[in-house]
Amino acid sequence: MEALTWRKSSRSSPNGGQCVEVALNSLAGVFVRDSKDPHGGQLQFPKADWNVFLLQLRAEDLHRAEPFRAGVFLTKSK
Repeated sequence: MEALTWRKSSRSSPNGGQCVEVALNSLAGVFVRDSKDPHGGQLQFPKADWNVFLLQLRAEDLHRAEPFRAGVFLTKSK
């Protein structure tokens, strides 16, 4: 698997806070992890499901949208 390059939101505070980091893998999809625990578990989303999630966020319609049914797989960093 290709190495993951993690990105944190530009809106994150420099001292951590409650942030997540996101990494894109061209074959495996999108990975999300807690920025305070980078060696902990990761969530994995298929790219298509992640794109739907982003569209819903951008529409600011999550509270009225159908529940998000992503294929989520938990992985553990090694």
